[in-house]
Amino acid sequence: MNTEVSLVGGQWDDDGGSQLKALAVSRAVDQLDEDDQLILGFLGASLLSLWDDLPASEQQRLLNSQAIKSAFDKAEIKTRIQRLEEHFKRLK
Repeated sequence: MNTEVSLVGGQWDDDGGSQLKALAVSRAVDQLDEDDQLILGFLGASLLSLWDDLPASEQQRLLNSQAIKSAFDKAEIKTRIQRLEEHFKRLK
């Protein structure tokens, strides 16, 4: 996958962008609570900021559609967000 930002839509699609959009739509991200969407947006931005530093094997693992599919359950996401919030509370 090309890690350079491209302003050309075709390049974005060729590099997997359209696949990422399709995954988001198929997982009904827009049907999550607004707070959960905001937290997932923050986590996604955090992941993007670190993406180039991740080993290729971890990048591939994060984009594994089967792993995403099994983890993307509204109740499971809510539980994981709650665990993350608890983690942040302990850090204070």
